[in-house]
Amino acid sequence: AADVAREGALVGADVVVVDPPRKGLCPDVLRALVTLPRDARTTLLYVSCGFDAFQHDLARLREADWRLLHVEGHVLFPGANHIETLAVLASTPDAVPRLAPPRPASHDASSPASGKKKRKKRGTRRQE
Repeated sequence: AADVAREGALVGADVVVVDPPRKGLCPDVLRALVTLPRDARTTLLYVSCGFDAFQHDLARLREADWRLLHVEGHVLFPGANHIETLAVLASTPDAVPRLAPPRPASHDASSPASGKKKRKKRGTRRQE
């Protein structure tokens, strides 16, 4: 990742995804993101398993005018004592590609969201 950042490959990327170790972004990657010209920025997806390091990196990114647009926590490893953090950042809200909004969950037993399939009633046939 550091080599890619040093080579300037972040410029022109549609989406940049970083998933650093618990210690956070390596200094070269963080420097490349912080110094990336504003008009060359796109969407940054930051996946973190180290919340303290994420807070440090986020503070540096926000100082460089990256905007935190969305953040959420995920338990990827049940029984583990930590939460993975997924954050979406961009220089402007317009930089984030529009995604289809999630479909509301339906309480209908035939909906895919319920996990149940609607059973067809079997009629009885009379033999004449």
